[in-house]
Amino acid sequence: RGFTSPAGALWASADDVALLMKLYFRVDVPKGGQQILDGATLREMQLPTILLRDGTSAVGSPLEMQFMSGVWTKGKQGELPGYRSSLTMVNGLNLGIFTSALVSDVPDKTVWTLPALSLLIPAVEAALVDIRKPTKPSSLPSHWQDYVGRYLDCSVVVNVTKGGDALQLHLGNYDPAAPVLNLTDIVASSWNVTTGWGAANSNASLAAQHVLRAHPAHSKESCRWLDDGMDAELVYFMFSADRSESHSSAMYIQFMGAQFNRCT
Repeated sequence: RGFTSPAGALWASADDVALLMKLYFRVDVPKGGQQILDGATLREMQLPTILLRDGTSAVGSPLEMQFMSGVWTKGKQGELPGYRSSLTMVNGLNLGIFTSALVSDVPDKTVWTLPALSLLIPAVEAALVDIRKPTKPSSLPSHWQDYVGRYLDCSVVVNVTKGGDALQLHLGNYDPAAPVLNLTDIVASSWNVTTGWGAANSNASLAAQHVLRAHPAHSKESCRWLDDGMDAELVYFMFSADRSESHSSAMYIQFMGAQFNRCT
């Protein structure tokens, strides 16, 4: 019926139009099952045929296109006496809007799909950027809860605490002037270290034995300034032989040639 019935005189609900939009978004899916058209055909259906003189509008077959908010929108409007509808999509964002009005003459020929998308496109793009941001890996070592506690060697107190996103060792009773060290897992590597508590061990083996490496928390200097030639920057967390879920905390630590027992 030509322009007197651009929707083809077909009855369609909003759910039906939503299914059509989802089909348009599946441009990378081959034909089969519920995919009634292959992706290549869907891409071809969304290509422009004529770029209009204003440089921001185009016409394809069957979609009409408008460049806005840095992307091309693609859609189609339909009108019958007493009824007007609009479908507009942004394929790169898998974003689409369908609106209908029970009047033929509306102030916006797109039935406000383009004004709505002008608000949604920047918001969705910003949300996608946040989602895709790489998350900062935690610097907390494995089993860090089992290491937290207060340890004592005669008059020297060592406190192991969770400070923000780091496990920290405080030499002294939280004295502001006392050194603060960050404790991190020993990354498995191909080289060995010889410790003051035994023979050479691989880094992976040390990590499995609850051995952490101490780094100055407030200094850019290498942790090697702790070293006296015997890998003294290594902190050993020692557990009882009958360790269980209910008694899983470290019993004592060995650090810089001294043993610090957990305070009960």
